[in-house]
Amino acid sequence: MTSPTGEAGEALAGHGRGLMRAGALLFLLGLFVGFGVPRFAVPRLALSTHLLAMMQATLLLALGLVWPRLAIGRRQSQVGLGLALYGFGGAWVANLLGALWGAGRTFAPGAAGDHRASAAKEKAVELLLVTLAPVMVAATVLLIVGVLR
Repeated sequence: MTSPTGEAGEALAGHGRGLMRAGALLFLLGLFVGFGVPRFAVPRLALSTHLLAMMQATLLLALGLVWPRLAIGRRQSQVGLGLALYGFGGAWVANLLGALWGAGRTFAPGAAGDHRASAAKEKAVELLLVTLAPVMVAATVLLIVGVLR
């Protein structure tokens, strides 16, 4: 695997730094959630949100380091960056909203327990999570293509 050069290489390096910045921010946000776990409507979902942030932040930092070495063009890098940021950020936001609102009967009944949010809040969290699956698959495929070229 060789690093792209020229304009594409500069774009990938910039996108890699963006992923690392997002990872650092997500790590910090996850720490803040960890401080307040007992205060959330659903503390078990808050703990999951905290742990998810720690795991995803670490992966974003690693992706940021690898990104400049992917054998993909500038446009593919832009698309991959958007997919990764939406995928990682969206998953964290969906879990955070579930913990704040007490939503989760649909996507995490074990963690939500007896907590119930309004149907609209449950649907909002569910819709966000459903849109994330194809986004993360597409981002992963792009990453694999970039590594294998």
